[in-house]
Amino acid sequence: MWFPSVCIALFLITAVKAQETPYTICPDPDRISPCVCEKDCDDCQAVIVCKNILTQTTLQEIFDKSGDFPFRTAIIQDSSFQYIPHEVFLKNRYIYFTLKNCTLVQILDDEITGFAPLNSLTLLDLKIQKKIKWRTSRI
Repeated sequence: MWFPSVCIALFLITAVKAQETPYTICPDPDRISPCVCEKDCDDCQAVIVCKNILTQTTLQEIFDKSGDFPFRTAIIQDSSFQYIPHEVFLKNRYIYFTLKNCTLVQILDDEITGFAPLNSLTLLDLKIQKKIKWRTSRI
C-alpha cells in the first residue's frame, strides 16, 4: 500500500527538480567564498556578489572557482584591484557584469576577442588610478 505513495512522492520531487534551471541554483557558500550567492525568489536567477576584494589574486581565484557555476550576473563592489581579466567574459559567460564603488588601475587587461555573451557592463562610482609617468625636460 505504501509503495504507490512513495512512487508518487518521488515522481513529484523529480518533476519539481526538473523544472529548476541551472541559473537558479546557488552553489555551496564555501565554493564561491568570499563571494555570496543572492536570489530574490525561488525561481529567480542566482547572482554572485563579491565585496571587499583587495588583491588581483583573490579576484582571479574567485573567477576560477565560480567558472563551474552558470551565473549570468556578477556584481563586484567596494573593492580595489588592478583590472578585470578579459577571459572572465569568455570563460564565465556572464551576461550582466557590474562594478560598483571600486578602484582599479585599468578596466580590462586586454581587449575582449572572440564570442562573449556580455550584454551589459555597468560601471558605477568607479575610480581609475592609472600611473602617470612624467618626463623631465632639459632646458
